[in-house]
Amino acid sequence: IFAPNDKSALEATFAAMGECQALHSDPEDEDSDDCSGEDYDVEACEQGQGDIPTFYTCEAGLSNITAEGRASLGRLEEMLSQSVSNSTRDYEDGMEVDTTPTVVEQVEDADIDH
Repeated sequence: IFAPNDKSALEATFAAMGECQALHSDPEDEDSDDCSGEDYDVEACEQGQGDIPTFYTCEAGLSNITAEGRASLGRLEEMLSQSVSNSTRDYEDGMEVDTTPTVVEQVEDADIDH
């Protein structure tokens, strides 16, 4: 496992490795044609303007996923739905209330009893 001693260098290292991967794709990788050659613009893709599929948006895209991939996708979707349902709840009056915990800061001149 590669881990730099200076944690602040991690983001720059990750970005450089990602750019290198994009510029020197694996010719045996089936998906490598999506982001290779003269048509690939690293800066445009980094800004979200490139033509790079980042996730599946339809069932046709899911046809190539293995059984293990489908199981992982199911677990991730379940985690996402639980996260959403735990952060907001609809009450009987129809008002949506955010139930996420808030951080309460101590007032400077407040008495603290320990």
